[in-house]
Amino acid sequence: MTVVVEALPTPAGPRCVEVKKRGIQRALAELIATYGPDDHQLSPWERHCLGAALIFLRFGYFDQAADRIARVLDPPVPLPPFPSPPALTIDDVRRQIDDGRCRVARPPFRESGGRVPDRS
Repeated sequence: MTVVVEALPTPAGPRCVEVKKRGIQRALAELIATYGPDDHQLSPWERHCLGAALIFLRFGYFDQAADRIARVLDPPVPLPPFPSPPALTIDDVRRQIDDGRCRVARPPFRESGGRVPDRS
């Protein structure tokens, strides 16, 4: 299984966000392609990492998403303790990417100047 999780550019800005997002989506697509066309049950570790990667991607934390994808490809030995993840299959990941649920929902906290938005 050869999937490349490229180093992501560090400058901020709208163009950089799109470049990072496309890089993560490409890495996820390559990872999904390695599983083949059939739906596969994922191991608990794969579900944990891919579920986290999708959430990080959705909220614009691209470096963390890349880290979680890399952990699927090269898991630590022994695996660290982690919470039991919800059910997730390769088809679930495909659907989230294909139907746009992985779009960036908001800018990351650090790119918003470190200010917490006013919710009053």
